[in-house]
Amino acid sequence: MPLSMCRRIGNLKIDPTRMTLQIADRSITRPFGVVEDVLVKVRHFTFLVKFVIMDIEEDEEILLILG
Repeated sequence: MPLSMCRRIGNLKIDPTRMTLQIADRSITRPFGVVEDVLVKVRHFTFLVKFVIMDIEEDEEILLILG
């Protein structure tokens, strides 16, 4: 999740993390932090999810990536 989106949602505690991620272009980056235990509703189902927060530009066409 982009950092700007996380800030817009508000009331989310961003915990620091020491993880590194390899992006699709094979570059290595470090996330801004992690937000845990966020309720996400998909149709009739509600899930507790963990989001990795990245300081990246938002993409208007792809709002959220779950995987």
